[in-house]
Amino acid sequence: MNVKILIKTEDGLRLVPELYAVSGEKVKEEYKSPGSQLRVPLGRCPFMWAQSLYILGKLLQEVRRNPEHLRFPNSNSNLN
Repeated sequence: MNVKILIKTEDGLRLVPELYAVSGEKVKEEYKSPGSQLRVPLGRCPFMWAQSLYILGKLLQEVRRNPEHLRFPNSNSNLN
């Protein structure tokens, strides 16, 4: 996920909003040139479904970088 689409809180947390929208007065320009207008976050923030996918993705990235840190419950062995 591109970090630019996340909203950063005062505490430094990155949150995923429910959706983004183009303001009403800019819709015609957006139709003429898709992706050209600024989008503003709307809806619930964090959007729990998307937020959970973001967190799982970050965890998977960490495991790929450091697989030795992954341990399974009731197991004495590492993933290796």
